[in-house]
Amino acid sequence: MRGETLLRLGKDWTSVGEMKKAAEIYQQCAEIFQEMGDKNTQLLILNNLASLLAELRDIANCGKVLTQVIELCVEVDDNALKGKVYNDIGLLYNGLKSYENAAECFELAIPLIRTENPDKKLESVLQQNLGAVYNQLKQYNKAMECHRQAVSLHGELSNRAAQGQAFCNMGFAQSQLGDYNKAGESFTHAVQAAKDSNDKRGLWQAYEGLAAVSFLGKEYNEAVEYYKLALSVLSTAGEVDPEHNIRIVSKLANALECQLVMSKKLNGRLPPLRANSVKSDGTVVDERVGKGKRVGKTRSRQEHHQLIARGIDGDQTPSESEESGLSESSSDEEIRQKETSYAR
Repeated sequence: MRGETLLRLGKDWTSVGEMKKAAEIYQQCAEIFQEMGDKNTQLLILNNLASLLAELRDIANCGKVLTQVIELCVEVDDNALKGKVYNDIGLLYNGLKSYENAAECFELAIPLIRTENPDKKLESVLQQNLGAVYNQLKQYNKAMECHRQAVSLHGELSNRAAQGQAFCNMGFAQSQLGDYNKAGESFTHAVQAAKDSNDKRGLWQAYEGLAAVSFLGKEYNEAVEYYKLALSVLSTAGEVDPEHNIRIVSKLANALECQLVMSKKLNGRLPPLRANSVKSDGTVVDERVGKGKRVGKTRSRQEHHQLIARGIDGDQTPSESEESGLSESSSDEEIRQKETSYAR
């Protein structure tokens, strides 16, 4: 009885934003359910406790609780539950920028949820999460297989918004592998998926990806148009972070400059390129006089147009987690279900 009461109290503290008090309550709850021998509920509570500690930026204690969660997972027989918990742990590690640990958690989860009563919805999330973490680790060839799986599973489940996100992740990986044509195709699929699902956030990000791929392929006219489309959608998407607008405006200005230079060159208004050569560090060498003349360093335009990887949410509502490739925790719902059963 005391455990159930504390569990509800912890949920109440969380709902009103009292995270420290909620964390203290969940710690007590975990100890009580451990004494009761209810490992499944103990696992869920510790999982939520780790999430709260991460939100409080109490990294040391969060790490200790995560160790407890991982050790307890070995003792729990419910593979579906373990798969969900490993996904949540992976998301926490991702948020802490511990990408190797995040990848390991997602890798452990996938075979677990394929065993009894395969959960395709959760697998689609896991494949998307794992692919995005591989992107972070620059393991793009490994990432590609996960992106393909995520795209396919989201398609089977008719989840167009998530499928669009997976296409964006795929386009990012392809661009990093230097395959700009395929990257453009993936971002084009992402645009259509975002339109089909009325996902404005996904739409402007897909347009930004298309613009960056066009720029890297020296298709400056297309890059300009796609950046303009990204800004147009962004202005109606209700985004509160001005960083996105500032970034795209800067890229658009850069693309417009390159477009102008290309136009002048084609119209014969610039000297032949062979008269000068440009080193990678921005030094201009005047070949007509046979010696280098430094006129200053500038940021590489291609560096400026690095792609922004789409987040890895498997499900609907955009959140801060999408920015860094996160999906929502599955444990809150499990806790609510447990509370309902106790109430009965």
